[in-house]
Amino acid sequence: MPGGLHTQISGIGVFYPDKTPTQRVGIVADIAAAPTLEGVRAGRDEVLEAALRHLLGPEADEGEIRRMAGR
Repeated sequence: MPGGLHTQISGIGVFYPDKTPTQRVGIVADIAAAPTLEGVRAGRDEVLEAALRHLLGPEADEGEIRRMAGR
């Protein structure tokens, strides 16, 4: 590799005692959120907005959520 770098990759799997994998399983989403055509056209990140809405709770101000999401 450039600069004399070396790398190694293990092919060994790591499992919990019940044999379920600990690697390459990702995070399972439990809240559905998808962008809409209207949101895309408006330049909004509706998935981020949904995450913020969930984190901040039902009393969260929609304007504040959009500000935090960058819109």
